Amino acid sequence: MATPKPSNILVVDDVSIARDALAGRVAKPGHSVVKAADGLEALEALASGSFDLVLLDLVMPNMHGYEVLERMKAAYAHAVRERYRFYSYGDCCLLRR
Repeated sequence: MATPKPSNILVVDDVSIARDALAGRVAKPGHSVVKAADGLEALEALASGSFDLVLLDLVMPNMHGYEVLERMKAAYAHAVRERYRFYSYGDCCLLRR
C-alpha cells in the first residue's frame, strides 16, 4: 500500500471542544493541522497558507461557514475545485477538494 501524501488541513469551528475533536481525528503522522475559531480566522489562515482539506463549521458568530466558502471560491477560484463532498455532523461540514 502506498504511503499517503502529507496534507495541510484547516479545522474551523467556534466551539473549542468540537474544533479540538475534529483536529484530533484528522491529525495523522505527516499531516499539518491548523485550527481557526471563526470565519475571520479561517480567512486569515487561508491567506497565509495552502490547504488540502478544510473542515468548516456552518454556524459560527461573526461570519458563518457559507460566507467563508463563498469567499474561498472568490479568492481562490484557481485552487478550489467545484467538486465538493459534504458530510454532516450536527452543524459541521467537511469540505474536500
